[in-house]
Amino acid sequence: MNSSLRVIVGALLLCGLGSVSAAGIPLSVELKAQTSKSSPGESITWQITNQSSESVYVLRWETPLDGLSRSLFDVSYKGQPVRYMDKLVHWGHPESKDFVKIAPGQTLSAEVNLAASYEMINAGDYTISFDGQLSYMVAADEKSGHVEDLGATRVDADAVQLYSMGRSPGYYQALGAPSGPLEFTKAAAYASCSSSRQTILASAHSQAKTYSANSVSYLNAGSTGARYTTWFGSYTSSRYSTVKSHFSKINTALIGSTITYDCYCTPSSASAYAYVYPSQPY
Repeated sequence: MNSSLRVIVGALLLCGLGSVSAAGIPLSVELKAQTSKSSPGESITWQITNQSSESVYVLRWETPLDGLSRSLFDVSYKGQPVRYMDKLVHWGHPESKDFVKIAPGQTLSAEVNLAASYEMINAGDYTISFDGQLSYMVAADEKSGHVEDLGATRVDADAVQLYSMGRSPGYYQALGAPSGPLEFTKAAAYASCSSSRQTILASAHSQAKTYSANSVSYLNAGSTGARYTTWFGSYTSSRYSTVKSHFSKINTALIGSTITYDCYCTPSSASAYAYVYPSQPY
């Protein structure tokens, strides 16, 4: 395999039903749903096909091939958007192992249970479309595992209808709750964490409390120096108010609540280093 990275040049152009293509590197994306009122369901099939004569490498976490780590679909019910309620993962810089190879002519597919991730609480027809950005390359450096330059494109697929019976609101309220027994200390609870990890987390928890308290003091003083502008840009009163509110909530959670650290992590990729749920931002 070529050890250099060659960036795909040229924007991908929309074409066909639920598909996209690129000059020289055509890809197609298609959604399939086979449900009806007499045969309801919760899942659709997502497919991506490489129609070119050379292999293409697509960034895994921008596809549903390994599950959802953010909202990749537009879901609506009777014209109203349906909220994404599952994990929001923060990823690091991608490495070659984070890409999936799609050989010439190959189709990869994933069955996606949308009701498990989107707040589908009503019975009826849901409209589903794919709206995702794909980062890709045509050669990977397998030895170093390092990725420098990528091609990227917006990929849309035409909508399909999914008839679902819906789930109870309680299901979505419980998303993110740790599975399995908890071990409590004075400051935190641990799920699936070894004793060595608990020691590391306890130290990190203590440092987080110190950092958040210091940040709140900084913001309460109205400071707008480099510490603020480096992270949040130039000062505006509305932005400053938002930042101050978030740090205040973080600090309140750290000093007034039992924080649960769940060491049973999915996705397991080393490139993923943090995630939250929309219903539990703090």
